[in-house]
Amino acid sequence: MNGVMFSSKTDQWSTPVDFYNLLNSEFHFTLDPCADDVNHKCGNYFTEEIDGLLQDWQGHTVFCNPPYGRKIAAWVRKCYIVLLAASVWIGVGKNYEAHAG
Repeated sequence: MNGVMFSSKTDQWSTPVDFYNLLNSEFHFTLDPCADDVNHKCGNYFTEEIDGLLQDWQGHTVFCNPPYGRKIAAWVRKCYIVLLAASVWIGVGKNYEAHAG
């Protein structure tokens, strides 16, 4: 196992490309709201400086793999608020399990 994977030195966990591509082939994501200039998965993305928590996600199919740190509750809350207005939601947990509803 990679020791970095379980380290608390970072809250940035990039989704494996193969897994993202599998999900994207079905859901066609248009926004990655918690990304950076290196790890973004969509052409439309918000960096930490732009703060995806403060941005409007409406009209997008959102791929959200949030930072796993002190702000995780805020990301879950934002996803829930967006979920209430959406017809389809895909969530990816830390163990990279996909859930559709």
